[in-house]
Amino acid sequence: MKYANHTMLLMGIPAALLAVIGVLLLISGAGLLETAGAMANEAVDTGGQPVGDVEGYAMLIGLAGAGLGGLAGLAAQIFGMLLVLYGGGVLLFSGVARLILDPERRRLLPYRILMGIACGIALLPVPELLKMFVRALSDGSLQPMPLVGAVLACVLVFFSARNTYTDRIFY
Repeated sequence: MKYANHTMLLMGIPAALLAVIGVLLLISGAGLLETAGAMANEAVDTGGQPVGDVEGYAMLIGLAGAGLGGLAGLAAQIFGMLLVLYGGGVLLFSGVARLILDPERRRLLPYRILMGIACGIALLPVPELLKMFVRALSDGSLQPMPLVGAVLACVLVFFSARNTYTDRIFY
């Protein structure tokens, strides 16, 4: 059972960290959207004075800035939601798998099925990360972080699968 606990920690800790980062992005995206709304309200507030040409252009520039801020907030919230779903999915399936495993080997097959789903979810971003790395190389720049993320995900899944699908799980 020691390796089952290692597998849970191996999959659970990075997934929980990604889920927390996703929640923080959701919160900061909401703050950006609120700030963009306040910027838009401030841009169109004339204080009851007539609007001239210069003030009208300033309003348009202020509204454009508010729109870009709102777009950044929306992008942060979408990325945060993706991280919450990704980390939460891996954490949910690996946690439920660990809960159903018992030492008498009666629930080994459901454990392996659920861990297979967790490993599959963990590998979902790898093709896109590799594509980002190759695209950056073809553009003439070296961006190692997508490659590091893909390798890290593959290493975590490799060790989790080795612990799950061999007899080591009961030692």
